[in-house]
Amino acid sequence: ARAHFFLSHQFSFLSRPRDQIAEMEKAREIYETLAAEDPRDPNARRSVALTHKYIASAHFSLGESEIALEGYRKSEAIERELVAADPTNALYERDLSHSYGGLGEALFALGRVAAGADSYRKAIAIRKALSDADPKNAEIRMALARGYYQLGRQHAHFGDPRAALESIGQAIPIYRALVASDPGNANKIASLACCYTAMGFAHERIAKEVPQGSGATVSEWRRAQASYQKARETFGELEGQGKRAPEGQDLEEVRSGLERVSAALDPKAGRR
Repeated sequence: ARAHFFLSHQFSFLSRPRDQIAEMEKAREIYETLAAEDPRDPNARRSVALTHKYIASAHFSLGESEIALEGYRKSEAIERELVAADPTNALYERDLSHSYGGLGEALFALGRVAAGADSYRKAIAIRKALSDADPKNAEIRMALARGYYQLGRQHAHFGDPRAALESIGQAIPIYRALVASDPGNANKIASLACCYTAMGFAHERIAKEVPQGSGATVSEWRRAQASYQKARETFGELEGQGKRAPEGQDLEEVRSGLERVSAALDPKAGRR
């Protein structure tokens, strides 16, 4: 089972999701056999849940959100039982929070916004409790910040930019503290930059909602501009260290946002 599990991850790194799924399915079958042989073994049941989760993630990457949703629900069901049996086990709690995060992502993709937001909030609540219990744990603080960011980004793209600003606003101070304690970590710096990018997009959405030509419109465009500029500066810190942002986290969205803001604030410049 471990060999199939490992091979599946290698296929993930190679961007071969179908092979990734096939190998993880093989691992799942073995772990399910082990769990059936000894139902009292929580490790085997946890491994089954993890395989469901990784398979769901791969399906989601292929745009197969319904299949992903089903997989995340299976992992959630197992992990809820594990948490109920051992409520002080932080590892089980963290696992469950990731299933809720996956459910939220899949539900939003399927247009089920309220249910998706609820799942993200469940993930955040678990991570917040774990972080409060272990405030020096950078890994769980990173997961907490990521939960706030992901919920905010979804709100921004699905029509609730004010809720987006509230959620992302909770992520930013956590990421700032993480970067301050680990200034050479490219993932943490890029994550902070992505928060600023998402805030810029949320302010754009608000600017388009308020009465056009009003002072409020200009103010929101200015806030969007400031957020995008912070994102650009933060990505610039990586370049200054000779590092690149993780895949999928780059300056292109920032550049596009700044161009839209410039066109809105100076229509003549946008036409040139």
